[in-house]
Amino acid sequence: MSEPAPADATVSGWTLLGLAMLLVGAALSAPGLLLIGGLTLLSRWLTTLWSRFGLSSISFDRRLGSHRAVWGDEVALDVEVWNQKLLPVPLLVVDDYVTDTLRVVGRRLGPSDRPGRGVLANAWSLLWYERVVRHLRIDVRRRGVFAFGPIRLTVSDLFERGTNSEERELPDE
Repeated sequence: MSEPAPADATVSGWTLLGLAMLLVGAALSAPGLLLIGGLTLLSRWLTTLWSRFGLSSISFDRRLGSHRAVWGDEVALDVEVWNQKLLPVPLLVVDDYVTDTLRVVGRRLGPSDRPGRGVLANAWSLLWYERVVRHLRIDVRRRGVFAFGPIRLTVSDLFERGTNSEERELPDE
């Protein structure tokens, strides 16, 4: 008696379509159909790779230029992301949950499902072993403590298929 296939072993409709195009293209000696079938299979294979391994070996760091400021100062905020693997990442979105009264020069905080929090969103496309640093500035026009973290990392292909997310604690203030 054979065991049922695991849920991850299911074949998508696009994979079946790609295989069918390859078979029909080979039978009819149609190079165009072979090309489209091959590209369809390649696209599905890459989407599966990104959804399974896209977030592995991705590091994210946030560095504040100072942990104290007075009214009217601007505090440096550097965000760094590093793809530490051979697989490139076509789309990485990092949502940093911050105190909703924080003002970042040239940026607007997005809405959040967490009370008193906004989202400082950043998006990148990363090659293999690529490290990128963004230099932002915080405009200090309010008194109080501004909290950072956690962060949500989301990886997908350029068509936003095969999306995978994870949340990491990265507290700072």
